Amino acid sequence: MNGKKLAAYFIIVIILLVLAIMFGHLFKIFKTGRIIPSVPSTILPVKNSTANTTTTNAVYSGSCSDLFIYEGVSANNIVRYKCSWTGGELGVWSASGMSTKDSVLIKGQNNKTYFNQNYTYSCLTFLNSLNLTAQNYTVTFATYGNKGTCPDPHQILSINMTTTPSTQNKYDFVFNGNFSIGTYAGWSVNTIAFGNVPQNVILANNAVCFTNFPWKGLYGTNYFASTGTCSTIPFTGNLTSSYFNATYPYLNFQIVSPDNKTDYVEVLYQNNTPAIIASYNTYSGSSSDLLYTFQNASIPLLSVKNKLVRFRVVSDIYGIQPTIPTRERPLTNFTAISDIHMSSIPWQTRNITATLTINK
Repeated sequence: MNGKKLAAYFIIVIILLVLAIMFGHLFKIFKTGRIIPSVPSTILPVKNSTANTTTTNAVYSGSCSDLFIYEGVSANNIVRYKCSWTGGELGVWSASGMSTKDSVLIKGQNNKTYFNQNYTYSCLTFLNSLNLTAQNYTVTFATYGNKGTCPDPHQILSINMTTTPSTQNKYDFVFNGNFSIGTYAGWSVNTIAFGNVPQNVILANNAVCFTNFPWKGLYGTNYFASTGTCSTIPFTGNLTSSYFNATYPYLNFQIVSPDNKTDYVEVLYQNNTPAIIASYNTYSGSSSDLLYTFQNASIPLLSVKNKLVRFRVVSDIYGIQPTIPTRERPLTNFTAISDIHMSSIPWQTRNITATLTINK
């Protein structure tokens, strides 16, 4: 290599070194933020008017004509449910409870908004009636603030076929009829027969008393009221719903019940006298599984149409049950019930009605 080539290589090396130094300096400038503003190492809190908001994925709930959403008593919640509808008019009801306001958004599968309104009502209120086309819908129910004035703190959205407001401030459906909130909210419990809270079918079926006799046939919820437990307590008492306006011709529910005179259900007038009394036998058959299988039952409400009534479950049984049931000695003297709701059509299982008395 001659002297000229060596000098040329030397100059190239010097130029590369100078460029490297300059690039490193520029990189340091950018990195330290003296040219580009630095980004904070912590994320600043974003002001949110719906603090503590909980949002769930849309849950499919069946028909839009029987959509019932319960959001407890804590403010600032957003939930979404999906439902299907064959077309026709529906009524929208809501209660913001202890929240300041609530909002309802109904969007069709075609992405069209059919209902989008905010309300400051606190107690259960008829919002509007609307005619919906046949398709699937997504319903969003949101509550905001914590300055509601309703003495009833429950936050509720109900879409049903009652399209005109009631003249009385009472429910047009059986509140907490399937006990799906895991408590007896909206119900009064007399004595210890039904316990302090409803049973969870999943937990019950994993308990020692029911592993060989799992509950079956429960529809739409994991919770039910029952006098059947593992303890040796007297199974007497009753469970009574909130008032509801009998705007539908049938009261449907699911029940497990023996054929005796001490287990029955009642529809009560406002003065607490029985309007209807019914008992059921869901044990008919040779299979012991029937002792723990829910059957569908229906009570006609035409005799109390448009009257304020309550539903009561009565158990007058006293007795000691086996601590751990066996095939030879299963639990028998108990009543279990859930999914109590009004309907335009009955759904009763054949041949389970034992007695039905309608008092005028």
